[in-house]
Amino acid sequence: MEVKLDPENAQFCLYNAKNERVYPDGGKYYLLPETDYTYTAACDGYVGKSGTINYKADDTAVLDISLEKAADGQDLPQLDAEYGGFRADSNNQSVISSKTPITKESIEVKWERQMGTSVTPSSGSTPVIVDNKVYTQSGGKLYMLDKETGEILKSSDCFMNAGFNLIPVTYGDGMIFVPLGGGIQCFNASTLESLWCYKGRTGSCNSPIRYENGRIYVGFQMGDFVCLTTTDEDPSSQDEMKTPLWTSPSSGNNGYWWAGAWTNDNYVFAVNQGGALMVMDKNTGATVQKIQTKADKVRSDVSFYNGRIYFSTQSGYLYSYNLTADGKVDLDNLIEPLYYGGQSTCTPAVYNNRLYIGISSGSTFGEDGAAILVADINPENGAMTKAYLVPTKSDFAYCQTSGLIINGYEDEDGYVYVYFLVNSAKGSLYMVKDKPGMTAPDPESGLFYTPSHEQYCIASAVADSDGTIYLKNDSAWQCAIRRAESYLKSVE
Repeated sequence: MEVKLDPENAQFCLYNAKNERVYPDGGKYYLLPETDYTYTAACDGYVGKSGTINYKADDTAVLDISLEKAADGQDLPQLDAEYGGFRADSNNQSVISSKTPITKESIEVKWERQMGTSVTPSSGSTPVIVDNKVYTQSGGKLYMLDKETGEILKSSDCFMNAGFNLIPVTYGDGMIFVPLGGGIQCFNASTLESLWCYKGRTGSCNSPIRYENGRIYVGFQMGDFVCLTTTDEDPSSQDEMKTPLWTSPSSGNNGYWWAGAWTNDNYVFAVNQGGALMVMDKNTGATVQKIQTKADKVRSDVSFYNGRIYFSTQSGYLYSYNLTADGKVDLDNLIEPLYYGGQSTCTPAVYNNRLYIGISSGSTFGEDGAAILVADINPENGAMTKAYLVPTKSDFAYCQTSGLIINGYEDEDGYVYVYFLVNSAKGSLYMVKDKPGMTAPDPESGLFYTPSHEQYCIASAVADSDGTIYLKNDSAWQCAIRRAESYLKSVE
């Protein structure tokens, strides 16, 4: 079968009954006779199509698909995103140049607000900071809060509920993208008016959504990794269903859970639950590299720093790879993974050739080996070595969240301050005071703050340019803390 597309740059994806992608051979698709296949066709700025085809064995058959150009929608305002998603920047790093509280005495609670019911799917998501507002989801609702007071400014219903969703929303180009129990919904970031919906084929959307240049990239828990255009294909409707630009199915149960992607000019990088680093063509979704690691489970975003990608595993290995000139993984110059034992679900946070993740060498909820790992990176060859550990075992759990790096004091004292929330019954905040060359923890590193509403926590800390840190745990309370202008240091 030959496929002719209008426009010619539209993407056509064909799938068999096993949900496997069927690729053309010499420009043609060779199909089994009397067999149903499903397809999608989509393009930026056009209305997508999907359907079912059933051809007899006929190489000369031609499928003509013509897409209708999408109607002009509303112009969306471009907003300032201080912390626009799970991580603060396009490299999946979270380095903020502000002055957060760095001593326990200087912590001041700015506001607290309960957004749902404790330890339920409505206990809420990690907040993001856009246009001096806080955006968070809780159950089946999207909320916009006042950054200064925590008051609810607006809310909107989603077309389906979130599961016990710990993944934050993502901002991009005037839009908010909300991960849901089995799909994604796009909203106008200013009005919270729904623009479109997407219903996935395989499980929950339980990984961070990556936005770039009018497209989003995300993996689903039970298998599919998808790319969607952000075109509002029907501005007259708030709930039209989006057709994916492309889908890259995974075999078996090797989906994506807490495993967000990183992209460069040509490729998409994500690690599935089976420990395989998937490198996909950015425009077609075709797998160009599949690199099986020593890990059998991964729940980490791919992050990028200084020409290399990084991710942690639940099998005790920290991985880094060099990239070739065209952007693929350099298989000729491999970097030895750093073995730390135990497990980690952290996206590696990197700054000044120092890397930070939470690790556990024992059980998830036990004190054995729970710590924050500080590692050195050799900038010349990428070799990783352990510098030291900051124990978190006093909370009887480890940090399953990812590190927030503050460099606002670096010009004054030479240190950066890295914050992790621990997944313990208290949901405490830990701080690491660090600079290159250190081989042991600073005395000020360790337990830093325990929220007044204690509960388990897998939501990373977030900060804005004012130095306010935003916290959330399974109690459903959102909390903002800042550095007090004046505070008591001693009494004589």
